[in-house]
This record gives sequence, structure tokens and C-alpha cells, in this order.
Amino acid sequence: MLDAATPGPWFWRVGLKSHCETTLFGKGRVGHDVVLSFVRRGMNGATVRFNVDGIMHRADEIAVPRKSQEHNAAWNSTLTHPDAVLIQEAPTIIGDLLTENARLRKLVADAYSEGYSDADWNVGLEMGARGRSWGSSDACKALGEAQ
Repeated sequence: MLDAATPGPWFWRVGLKSHCETTLFGKGRVGHDVVLSFVRRGMNGATVRFNVDGIMHRADEIAVPRKSQEHNAAWNSTLTHPDAVLIQEAPTIIGDLLTENARLRKLVADAYSEGYSDADWNVGLEMGARGRSWGSSDACKALGEAQ
């Protein structure tokens, strides 16, 4: 999913004098590419636009019917643009990362409480960086991955 999305870092630009210009930029091939922007839709509305090959397209122009909802496509469509999917999935991705971070922190804390030291971790990391097998190193044992 991340490979298909616009590379980061992303940043917002809000045009205070224009009263309506809000744009999200990402890292482009040269400078910054527009990730998404908003455009007026009717008298009281707006819609989001996404960059498709350098051209901004309104959400309704690139929306696709939800699976098994083709008969309701006029009012039940979704966005499959990589940047839209990334934005949609961000809370889940962040939650998964926080859960994994907590798991790894506990793993390290447990290893230290069992007497493993920084030297044990460094040996294991150095072996991994050199492409060697983890074997039965203390760092490997601490991670529960001894072979």
C-alpha cells in the first residue's frame, strides 16, 4: 500500500487569503506533487481531488462501485486511489505500529530483566548486518529465535 502512495513527507498548504485553497503536497520527482486538494462543488459544497498522473481528478470522476454494490453505484461508491486508501487506512496502520512497538519494547525489557546486556544485543545485530546466521547467540536467545 505504501509503495503505491505518493512518497512523504506530506504537508498541508492553506491559502489564508484565498479563503478556499487547501492542498496536501507530497514528495515529487521534482519539488512537490499535489496529493489532494479541494474544489467547490455547487453553491454550498466541495469535493476532494486526487492527482492521477499529474492531473487533478475530482473524487466522483475516479470513484468505483463498492463490491457487491454495483447496483447502488450512484450513491455507494468508494475511492481506490493509493493516496485515498492510505488516508483511509492510516488509523489502522498507526494502531498496528503502536501495538508492534509495545510488543517489541516488552520483549527487550523482558530480555534485560533476564540478564541480557547491550553487548548481547550488539553481537546479534552485528551478525545480522553481516548476513550471518543468528545461530545460538545470546541476542537470538533473547528474541526467542535461536535456531
